[in-house]
Amino acid sequence: MKLSRSAVAYKVSAEETVLESLERHGVLIPTGCRHGECGTCTRRLLSGKVQMETEEGLTDALRSRGFILPCVSRPVGDITVDA
Repeated sequence: MKLSRSAVAYKVSAEETVLESLERHGVLIPTGCRHGECGTCTRRLLSGKVQMETEEGLTDALRSRGFILPCVSRPVGDITVDA
């Protein structure tokens, strides 16, 4: 995973979500429910793909513009996140 704002890159464990990985590396973003329902942690996926357990916290407009819910997202290959 690469973070666009800091250009930091690191591997994400298959057992953790994007949010868990961000937190493990000291990158703190606002969070709420941590279950993909509130949308508080929404971030833009700039490249790559993720598998989301749920998309309830995203509006159609956000989804169409490439936003994800890091709390329920697992990378599928290399990704770049706006964080």
